[in-house]
Amino acid sequence: MKNSKENKKEFFMVNSNVHSNKTLILHLISKIEENRSMILNNFNSAFSINTALTIENFDEIFKNRELLLTTYKSRNKNKSQKLEKEKELISLEYIEQKITWQNTILKLFGEIAEINSQLSGLNEKIMKLNSNIVKTNTKEIEINKEMIENRNQLSAKQELPNKITQELINEKVNKLKKNLQANNLLIKNLNDKIKSSDERVQKNKISILDKRNEILNNKDKIQVNKTKIFFEKLI
Repeated sequence: MKNSKENKKEFFMVNSNVHSNKTLILHLISKIEENRSMILNNFNSAFSINTALTIENFDEIFKNRELLLTTYKSRNKNKSQKLEKEKELISLEYIEQKITWQNTILKLFGEIAEINSQLSGLNEKIMKLNSNIVKTNTKEIEINKEMIENRNQLSAKQELPNKITQELINEKVNKLKKNLQANNLLIKNLNDKIKSSDERVQKNKISILDKRNEILNNKDKIQVNKTKIFFEKLI
């Protein structure tokens, strides 16, 4: 049977692991929050800015094309009709592409709506966890109150034979060690996921900025074409 000194050693090791995990968990939570913030920044940069600019470029490209067609002059009736048909076809192609992109955007935001729903579900799980902690605290407060009121009386556990008490302690310690091992594995796996996600976020950020430069270069080209068409129309 273990003596009091051995028990204290076991308790110290278990308690140290718990406090160490607490620090690691707080660090992981901080990294996850930071990672999520970066993901949201990337989303805003990719969609609210890049997507808006690319669609704006697309609109300008087709405006230039329509403007260019107005510079074509023909006295031939057949060619004039053909030109009108080409204008109509260009308009249809423009609308077709717009509809396709709107469909894609709707599907993307459908996924975001689903993610929001999942986050609401996580909030409910956190609320449930908080309720359980509050119930536990309320129960433990009552136990402390009873101990204060009956401080001179032995509790039911204190009245158990030493052998039975030590068996309960050993069983509890072994169970705690297994639970701590499971938590340590969860911490390791979560840390690996965070590192992988962080690398992906950083890579996406670079890609988004590179694409931004490409979009802005296209915008410059569109403006050059627009100027050329305008001046050709004046001739």
